[in-house]
Amino acid sequence: MPQDIAQYTELFLSEAKQHLLAMNHAVLTLEKSPGKTACLSDLRRALHTLKSMAATMDYPCTVRLCHAMEDVVDAIRKNTLKAAACTDVLFECLDALEATLNELERGSSELETTALVGRLQALATREARQA
Repeated sequence: MPQDIAQYTELFLSEAKQHLLAMNHAVLTLEKSPGKTACLSDLRRALHTLKSMAATMDYPCTVRLCHAMEDVVDAIRKNTLKAAACTDVLFECLDALEATLNELERGSSELETTALVGRLQALATREARQA
C-alpha cells in the first residue's frame, strides 16, 4: 500500500467497523422481518460506502465482496430473490468482512473472498432465472 494511503488505515478500520455493525443490524432485521424494505436501503448504503472506502484503500477482495453483496441486495429489492434464500450467506459475508478487518488491523493482508463472491453471484443468477 502506498505510504500516502497507509496513513488512513486506522480511520478506514474505524469507519469500516461502524458500517459492519450497521450491516449486521440490517441483515438481522431482514432475517426477522423480510418485508421490511427500509433495512435493505440501510444495508445497500453501508455496503456501497464500505466498497468505496475499500477501493480508495486498494483492498480489491473487499471491493468485490461488497459489490456482489450489493447485487444480492438489489435482487431482493426487485423481488427477484427471496430474502430467506440469502440471509445465511450474507451473514457469512459479514463474518468474512469482520475477519478481514481484524487481519488488516494486525497489519496482515485482506482475506480472499473469491468463493463467497461466487456463491453470491450463483445465488443471484439462479434466483433471477427462476423469477
